[in-house]
Amino acid sequence: MKALSIMQPWPDAILFLGKDIENRSWSTYHRGPLVIHASRGWDPKGEQFIRGLLFKGETLVDRDRRLDVRDADDWMKRSRARRGAFLGLCWIVDVVECDERLQQLNRWAFGPRCWLLGDGHQFPGPRAFKTPVPGLGRLQLFDTEIKEDHE
Repeated sequence: MKALSIMQPWPDAILFLGKDIENRSWSTYHRGPLVIHASRGWDPKGEQFIRGLLFKGETLVDRDRRLDVRDADDWMKRSRARRGAFLGLCWIVDVVECDERLQQLNRWAFGPRCWLLGDGHQFPGPRAFKTPVPGLGRLQLFDTEIKEDHE
C-alpha cells in the first residue's frame, strides 16, 4: 500500500480530530487507501493552529470526547510521543486546487493542493491502528508492507 509521512500533530488531527484535508504543494494521481506515517519531526505551526481552534472554542472531538483549551497540553504530549511510526489508514478521494471557497467551507484547507480524505465508499473513514508500527518514513508517497486490514 501507499504511505505518506507527515509531521505531527497533523497525523493525529487526521486520525482523531476530523481533519479531512491534507495540504501539499504537489499533487498525486493516487486514489484509494493511504497509510499515515508520523515522521520524527514536529510542526510548531500545526500545534499553533490546533491550539488556536481550541482557544476560539471550535468543536474538536477526539474519540467521542469534546476537547477544549484545557486539553491542549495533554493532547499535544500524546501526539509528540507518537512519532516515527505508522499510525493508521485513511482514503484519498480526490486532489483539488485550494481556493477561497474551499477555505471558507473547510477549516483544514490551506493548499496549495488539497488532498480530500474520506471513506471512498468502502472504507469507514480514517482509522488508527491499535498500536503504532515503528518505522521510517520517506519523502513523497512510498510503498509499505502494511496491509489495509492491519489492526
